[in-house]
Amino acid sequence: MKQAYREFRKLIHPQAVSPIRLGDKVISEGVMRNITGFFFLYIFIFVISSFIMTILGLDIVSAMGSVAATLGNVGPGLGLVGPVQTYAFIPPLGKIVLTICMLLGRLEIYTVLVLVVPEFWRK
Repeated sequence: MKQAYREFRKLIHPQAVSPIRLGDKVISEGVMRNITGFFFLYIFIFVISSFIMTILGLDIVSAMGSVAATLGNVGPGLGLVGPVQTYAFIPPLGKIVLTICMLLGRLEIYTVLVLVVPEFWRK
C-alpha cells in the first residue's frame, strides 16, 4: 500500500524523494521493484489461468476459485469446485493448467522459473 501511495505522489511531484520505511529501516528501490515485479507476475499468472479455465467452460467464479485454490494453496475453491465438490468435471487441459498453478504456488514462482528458463542454468 505504501508503494502505491508513493507512486501516486510521484505523479503529482515527480522530483520528490519519498523513501518507504518499515519500522525505522528504509526499504531500497531495488527491493521495492522486486516486490512489485513479483506481485504483478502473480496477478498475471492468476488472470491468464482464470481466463484459460473460463475458455474451457467453467463459470468465472469456479474458474477464479479453482485457480486461487491451486495457485495460493488456500484450500477449497469457490463455485463448482467448492468445499463439497471435486475437480473431476474439469477437462484434462484444465487439470494441466491447475497442476501448473499448484506447482507454481507450492514451489514458488521464481523457483519454477529458475528450473525452466535456460538462462539461469548458464550462470
